[in-house]
Amino acid sequence: MSGKMNRLDYIEQMAAQRDREFGVKLLVLIAIAMAVRMVSVVEYANLPDWTHLTVDNWYHHNWAQSIADGNVIGDTTYFRAPFYIWCLGLLYAVLGSSLWVARGFGLIVGLLTTIQTYRVGRQLGGDGTGLAAGGLYALYPLAIYFETELLLDPLFTLLLTTSFLHWIRWISGHNRCDALLFGATLGLAIITRPTGLVLLPMVVIGGVLAEGRSLNALRSLAPVIAIAALPLLLTFGRNLAVAGDPVLVASQGGVNLYVGNNPESDGVAAWLPEPMGHNWRIQQTNLIAERELGGELKPGEVSSYWFGQAGDWIANNPGQFAGLYLKKLYYWFDGEEYSNNRSLTRSVWSRLSLRYLPVSFAIILGLAACGALLGWRKHAAVRWLVLAALAYALMASLFFCNSRFRLPMIPLYAALAGLGMTIVIREIADRPIRLIVPLVIGIGVFFASYLPVVSPPANRGNTDATSQGLHAFRMGDFEQARLFFESAHRSDSTFPETNLNLGAVHLRLGNADTARHYFAQEVSLHPKRWRGFTNMASLALLSEQYDVAFFHGSRAVRMAPFDVTAAKVLVRAASSVDYIDSDSLYNLCQSVAEGTGNDLSLLNMSATILDTRDDTHNATRLLEYALLASPFPIENDDGAFEQVFPNSRENRRIELAQVWYQLGFFAGKSGDLERSVECSRKALERDPELQAAYVNLSTALRALGRQAEADSVAAAATARFSPSR
Repeated sequence: MSGKMNRLDYIEQMAAQRDREFGVKLLVLIAIAMAVRMVSVVEYANLPDWTHLTVDNWYHHNWAQSIADGNVIGDTTYFRAPFYIWCLGLLYAVLGSSLWVARGFGLIVGLLTTIQTYRVGRQLGGDGTGLAAGGLYALYPLAIYFETELLLDPLFTLLLTTSFLHWIRWISGHNRCDALLFGATLGLAIITRPTGLVLLPMVVIGGVLAEGRSLNALRSLAPVIAIAALPLLLTFGRNLAVAGDPVLVASQGGVNLYVGNNPESDGVAAWLPEPMGHNWRIQQTNLIAERELGGELKPGEVSSYWFGQAGDWIANNPGQFAGLYLKKLYYWFDGEEYSNNRSLTRSVWSRLSLRYLPVSFAIILGLAACGALLGWRKHAAVRWLVLAALAYALMASLFFCNSRFRLPMIPLYAALAGLGMTIVIREIADRPIRLIVPLVIGIGVFFASYLPVVSPPANRGNTDATSQGLHAFRMGDFEQARLFFESAHRSDSTFPETNLNLGAVHLRLGNADTARHYFAQEVSLHPKRWRGFTNMASLALLSEQYDVAFFHGSRAVRMAPFDVTAAKVLVRAASSVDYIDSDSLYNLCQSVAEGTGNDLSLLNMSATILDTRDDTHNATRLLEYALLASPFPIENDDGAFEQVFPNSRENRRIELAQVWYQLGFFAGKSGDLERSVECSRKALERDPELQAAYVNLSTALRALGRQAEADSVAAAATARFSPSR
């Protein structure tokens, strides 16, 4: 008995020692994952790209800021799934709006995903498999890169990986707690990226497998389905309550499907047919749908229109669709890393902290194929994970391929790869024959992914150089912007807006004749795009060719009534031509303002122009109209995709201050001094830096005989604006 007890003690001691060893190894894995991420983000912070966000990044940042500023509910149907932005907005509200906050959140998400990848691997094959799986994800360069890019994909990856972990536990251990956690995390994943809907049937399939095929089993699924559906009911109910629009999560799906299935699709670029092209706008897609269907549409109806357009193209071009779909499916497993907005060569592989990491997509995929084959018979979870990954790939390939879109599958591939590695290590000495076929197939998959079996799509245009040039332009570095735009022009001089950008920077540099040449080239090459006509109108204004400016500006506004710049140029041109009287000018100003969603800066400018024509009455009417204008819905605001967000809370505050100041100025001119005082005070409440409002206020107070108040205002202005301040 004593000997038996000693053996049991020995076994328990050895098990405890193994647990401690694996605990130390897990801590080492976490430390490595954190270290490579910290080194990468520190290197990133010292690069020019740190403040150079791209379109989706700016949209998420600006939307999160709006939430942090109090716009929690929003104003219309979600265009994008909201959960990542909710998280980012909460962090901004608590910690302040900062790229460090946003990127730090991404690092934490990446670290948690590494841990969850370890746990999925451990569930498949023990601690060794878990460590191998976690190590592969921890050192995957693209995961580290995307985690700091203010994109929703890393959070979606974490939620999806967590849901897979609990799903595996549920179907293998019949644990009700895991079932509920699976439903909760999958529901949150779907409102982070709705493509997770393709995995929702696992609730039923997993439940039937876990509970047995009976009525009681189906009843036991009800709580799982309910908790998975709860986040979807939240977004659906919110869309219905706020916009009267029965959209389950977001309205982006229709146009996204058309992006991947239209005559211009190449499988990887977010490209729509002209005149939308590579930089299409939400309001542009709305306008096309509304003009086609003949009326104002809700976002969900716009999405349905584009679903129909994609369906029509597929039905009318079945052969082209099949070929394109197979290409996208190949790109999904191709070792080439694809991006649709920034050069990964420059952004990822130029960083020392990422360039030499020993993990690539092709390596993970080859090892995963080996692990899937070795574990297929013994592990039911392996079979379901493989089927889930294939189902996701088949669904995602209906849209378009991108490295960040396949990021959510990397933890699954890594778990299967870890399983393959541990089985090979364990059995290579005793059962080498069994390993030959899986190893050969795994090596074959690696080379098929690593080598260009199917040529990647040809580079279309010069979007990376253009993106860098636009960033430099907005930062005021016009000479640097010129160099980037010239590089883009050398790459492809016919690409949309290449000549436009080069002309714009030459205009800023004072080279009007050169600018005119490039603007004319843009209009000649792309006559369906409005920006070329807008810039031609601007140049004509500078040359005092007002009829020409009015002609080009009118064309631009007809093409894009939503564009504020085009509307401003048209109003300026109209104010300078002799045959447009004040009433007609007022009507034009009101009409173009409605097309832009009553942009405050446009209404302020229009009121100033009317006042120069001594039409203070109509100028006041425009400003009173501005006071009634609601902010443009952040969910569909194309300006939120830009570095300078015109409708941000701060910019609207300044523009509203200008509205009140002008109302006070016009009231003073009309002799309504009390109204002038009231409006001027409201202007200063919104913008204490508005110097003209102090002058207006003190002047009105003196005219009313309120000398002490006027002196107090003047003293406050002197203290605020004195040179010694």
